[in-house]
Amino acid sequence: MTQLALEGFVGDWHAATGSELDAAVEGQRIALVGDWQFLFDVLCGRANSAAGQLLIDGSDARGAVIEGRVGVADPQLPGLPGNTVAQWIEAHCRLHGLAPKQAGERASATLERLGLSYLGRYRLESLPDETLYAARAALGAATQPQTLVLPSPAWTEQSRQFDQTLLESLNQHAGLVLWCDPTRQPELFLTCDVAVVRGAAELLIEKPNQLWTADGSHYAVVALSDPATLAKLLTERGAQVTQAGAMGELWVRLPDGVDSGLLVQSALDSGTPLQSVYPLLNRF
Repeated sequence: MTQLALEGFVGDWHAATGSELDAAVEGQRIALVGDWQFLFDVLCGRANSAAGQLLIDGSDARGAVIEGRVGVADPQLPGLPGNTVAQWIEAHCRLHGLAPKQAGERASATLERLGLSYLGRYRLESLPDETLYAARAALGAATQPQTLVLPSPAWTEQSRQFDQTLLESLNQHAGLVLWCDPTRQPELFLTCDVAVVRGAAELLIEKPNQLWTADGSHYAVVALSDPATLAKLLTERGAQVTQAGAMGELWVRLPDGVDSGLLVQSALDSGTPLQSVYPLLNRF
């Protein structure tokens, strides 16, 4: 079980706004929704906290990464040119204090444990994106962390089974904190125990399987301008609205027995142009 907590957290890149992030959640698989690039920047040493704390499993998150108790599949981490996947992971293990022989054994054991042994001999620059994702995940898992922080996998029609199998393998050995997009990856989102949604001005903690069901009443609405006015009107008309994800994106749960015509009529009444409207669980 993984614990993720932000206590009055302010990143140095937006300290001037004075906005603080507060949340405390626990689960075997935690979803992060919205703009969470800052989390990877902090964990990987590219940014700092101007105030407050970012904690994973009760410890300073950056310190836990350095010690290997938290692993990170950094979406911006470049591969080492000319290195195979096994050599890349071995070098990572060396940086975490393992002797050369131990590092090589750990790299091989990690790939085998995740069903990725065949990847070890391939050069990083030759890998397609979905396979490079798996290599980055294996790199993060090589220190045998309690928690692994991951960007979202491709989760396309072609890669979905591979992605799902990889996540299950990772989750057998570590809790997952997974950055994902419910509107593009609803099935992945629903595998999570709890979600931390970074909205317009605060963090919202939600239970995915309680809010997004297959009854056709849940929609993602992308407004081209003034989503707040549309959200206010929809709320007045009985809908539950969360502003999250990309700017201008609303998640809307319609009242029982009400169809999507309410979305269109409310957009017309509020003068809010819409880019798209679609059911959250019918994208595929």
